[in-house]
Amino acid sequence: MTAKSSIAFSIAFVACGMFYFSEAFFSYYIGDIYANYIYKILFLPFFISFIFGVASPLITISVKNTNNSTEDIEYFKTNPIIWFLVWREIREEVDRG
Repeated sequence: MTAKSSIAFSIAFVACGMFYFSEAFFSYYIGDIYANYIYKILFLPFFISFIFGVASPLITISVKNTNNSTEDIEYFKTNPIIWFLVWREIREEVDRG
C-alpha cells in the first residue's frame, strides 16, 4: 500500500464517519426503515476505510520503529495481511536492510 492511497482511505473514513453518525439526526426526517438500511450500507465502507486509512499508518509506524529487532520484522513479513498494509516505501527500506 502506498502513502497516497492510505491518505485517500483516511479521507473516506472521515467522510463515511460524518455520514454514518449524522444519520441519527436525519433519521427523524427520512424514517427509521430507510435509516436502518443506510446504517448498514455505510458501515462497510466505514470499517474498510478504517483498516486501510487509519490502521495502515499505525502499522507502518510500528514497523519503522522496530527496524532494529529482526524478530519483529520477521513476524511482520510472515503475516501477509499486515505486510500488505505497511507502506511500500517502508517495505523496500526493510527489504534492503
